[in-house]
Amino acid sequence: MFLCELAKMNMGVKGESVLKKWNQLREEEKIFTWPDKPVLFDELEALFIKEGFESPLMYFHKSPGLLRVKSKAGIREKK
Repeated sequence: MFLCELAKMNMGVKGESVLKKWNQLREEEKIFTWPDKPVLFDELEALFIKEGFESPLMYFHKSPGLLRVKSKAGIREKK
């Protein structure tokens, strides 16, 4: 989903259909980048934490922003 800023700024110049398709792809991207539902890495990290392994890189259990998203979605951490 990476496009340089220049490409993003010129998206509308190519026509309404291109801009519409781009916006559709951006919405689909949220399925993968806005995890307001449990995802595989939640489970994997939880397993490692349960076994006593912890790392600040455990994004799904450590990221303040992601924890806020999960909290708003009503996702509770399994103990």
